[in-house]
Amino acid sequence: MNVLGCFKGDYIAAVEFNGKTPTLTVDHVKVIDLEGDDGKVKSRPVVYFRETKRGWVLCKTTAQALTAMFTAETDTWTGKRVTLFADDVQHWLDGRPVRAY
Repeated sequence: MNVLGCFKGDYIAAVEFNGKTPTLTVDHVKVIDLEGDDGKVKSRPVVYFRETKRGWVLCKTTAQALTAMFTAETDTWTGKRVTLFADDVQHWLDGRPVRAY
């Protein structure tokens, strides 16, 4: 068990998946203001699903992936099915890609 998965907030986090890959149905997308770790407020798109009340905050990469699968118009995403999964994140160190494990 990943202890961080015990602290569920308002939004879906990859640490909660524990190797599972839930498939969810898009209900709607809403832009909300979120405060970052740096204290700055940024507007971010949040996908809400029919199967859960908690939203999925999109980063630029996931927004681009959903746009490639559907369209950039989020109004057309309603009813679409999305399978979520956790993946290793690639970081850059001294101009070289490294994986975080």
